[in-house]
Amino acid sequence: MEPLFQKEEKEQQTKAGLSDYMLMLGQVILILIWTFFAQYDKGVLPGTEKPAANSNVYACFQDVNVMIFIGFGFLMTFMKAQGQTALSFNWIISIWCIQWGIISQAFFFQIFAGEPLTKINISLDSLLWGLFAAATAMITYGALLGKCTLQQLLWLTFWEMGFWGLNVAICKQWLMASDMGGSIIIHAYGCYFGLAASYHFQPQRAVAQAFNNVANHNSEIIAMIGSVFLWMFWPSFNGALATDGAQQNRVFVNTNLAIAAGCMGAAFTSRLFYNKLEMVIIMNATLAGGVAIGTCSDICTSPAGAMWIGFIAGVLSAVGFEKISPYLAEKINLQDTCGVGSLHGMPGLLGGVCSIFAIAILADDFDKGYFKCMINGTKTDQVMA
Repeated sequence: MEPLFQKEEKEQQTKAGLSDYMLMLGQVILILIWTFFAQYDKGVLPGTEKPAANSNVYACFQDVNVMIFIGFGFLMTFMKAQGQTALSFNWIISIWCIQWGIISQAFFFQIFAGEPLTKINISLDSLLWGLFAAATAMITYGALLGKCTLQQLLWLTFWEMGFWGLNVAICKQWLMASDMGGSIIIHAYGCYFGLAASYHFQPQRAVAQAFNNVANHNSEIIAMIGSVFLWMFWPSFNGALATDGAQQNRVFVNTNLAIAAGCMGAAFTSRLFYNKLEMVIIMNATLAGGVAIGTCSDICTSPAGAMWIGFIAGVLSAVGFEKISPYLAEKINLQDTCGVGSLHGMPGLLGGVCSIFAIAILADDFDKGYFKCMINGTKTDQVMA
């Protein structure tokens, strides 16, 4: 006969709890919001036409899809005790945030544009913004990996998407800042939102269970798959919303050169610290160049500039993983499971600083209408934005 306690355990596993009904209720509410407040845009509805911003939108859309669901998903499997959980949570939370992110971003864009509130027009560009929202949430999840249940993450990311849409609208519509690849509105925001949540979410319990925060040979190899996919498709992430072919080509080239130089910078720093290619640095810091170049990926007009930004970001990120993250964990008990502070936070801020100098030096090389603040203002206004 089957032991009684095993039978009771199986019965408990088959019963849906309050949190499961909350998941269903949240999705039903989302569908209702989409029912009454969203509609297809011109070019999607039959009998309508709307010229595409560029011909590569769908290709970039699919590339970013791969980054979200394969790149981020497999990168987070480095913890041997969290592999299946990381992949499952990545999938469900990303889908949840795509739906909320589209609504949040479009709603706040309408408010800050000073237009009457209307139904939200849904197009392929909307889905790209949804993927950017999911990327922001995955960065946040990286700081909390292994600390939260699915229901806690659903609730946390629900609020995050609301504030994310507001932050994007403030930066893009009000300040008219230039942030093509999202170094600030995606990477830095997602990082520091996640670190703030991690700091206040059961820090002592995380310390007591630190023995679970370990990797083994197999989990590191699987996580490396995620890193390679992210590395390959990062140019598409930065250039997905480019408005013309020359701008998109510039973003693709700058991102590729920056992330390549960042990879070498991280590898050099790893050898400097360990006299070998240390896996945590190789899996993560090698991507820092793509993060840092994001804000000025469409502004840099020389290959050397992009490579210097990427190289410095790779070195900075590697130093962050080796020195800064352990220091913060020891001094203020800041738990950062995936090291998002070193991969997304510091390189994101570096990208913002680099864009200040790039605009100050190179803005005159572009048409006056290229930078929104310079249409009715000066180069100083754009630098301040």
